[in-house]
Amino acid sequence: EPQHLIVLALAEDGSAREIYNGPGAMPWESAGRMQKNGQRPIGVARLEALMEDVPEEDRLPARANAGP
Repeated sequence: EPQHLIVLALAEDGSAREIYNGPGAMPWESAGRMQKNGQRPIGVARLEALMEDVPEEDRLPARANAGP
């Protein structure tokens, strides 16, 4: 179980949309059974719904682009 989970949707133009940013326990408990490869499936819609219940203080803050 991860301590924290950040899920981003990346668009073709390089932009990113935050899907989930919060404690790992909520999606871990909501995910499906562990597969043979060690992954646990969970849908984007479910992550977005869980994100609605994550208080702002439990989210990692956004940072400015640290690129070159």
